Amino acid sequence: MGSVLTRDNRSIQADGTSKFNYKVPTLTIGGTKDGLMRISRVAESFWHAHDNITPAQKDLFPVVALEGVSHAQFMSGVPPSAVKNRDLKPDISETDAHKLVATSMVQFVDQIIGGHSPSLNINASKTVVQPLLDAMTLEGNYQMKQPCYANSLVGPTNDPTCLHGSPWSHLYTQTIMGGSLLGTGMKIDNDDNFHRVESVNPVHLPEVDSDCAKDSKNCTIKSITVSECIYEQLDKLDTGYYPVAASEIKTKISSRQRV
Repeated sequence: MGSVLTRDNRSIQADGTSKFNYKVPTLTIGGTKDGLMRISRVAESFWHAHDNITPAQKDLFPVVALEGVSHAQFMSGVPPSAVKNRDLKPDISETDAHKLVATSMVQFVDQIIGGHSPSLNINASKTVVQPLLDAMTLEGNYQMKQPCYANSLVGPTNDPTCLHGSPWSHLYTQTIMGGSLLGTGMKIDNDDNFHRVESVNPVHLPEVDSDCAKDSKNCTIKSITVSECIYEQLDKLDTGYYPVAASEIKTKISSRQRV
């Protein structure tokens, strides 16, 4: 409660699914107003435990996200100083929070020990975390899957264990930099690839790989960009307190003049 199974307890399988290297079925409960175990870290765990889980472990490591619940509301009495100083103000009462937590615990025990059909309302939790998952997916978050770093400019496109590039850069960066195109219905089709942008051996540089006449119609310009997500160093501690999203996406793109 107010925590998650840490990253060292899971791995990505050859088929791209997530597997928890943990023998005991475990329920994770997080609150949207938790100031220590951020809801963004809970969302990350939700993706691995539900959206990407290996079929053999379905429903064994459920993640519940409770709206308006703070870190201190998983307990009673005076919170420790660290919790008091960092926690967020809850939106519901302690009594209501305890009821929500207790209900989730009973439902989990019922489905694991009782062998009954899952009764946890995972869809409600998914509604809570989905906007965060959408943002993490668009970023190409490295804690979902590792980046497909490769020697060649165009990295693997069919490796389910890693991320080819940043969907955000793929969809927007080169198009925005390219500006207004001259032809009718002209567009840019970009292929973004994850690489370490400081790499010099080999060096990975952006390309514009096709041409369109100025008066062409519905012509597509092919381009390649290079991206790398940069993360808060302290997130490596995996405490859930520090930001899990990229602070920036370094991207090598072709100039507007080139486009």
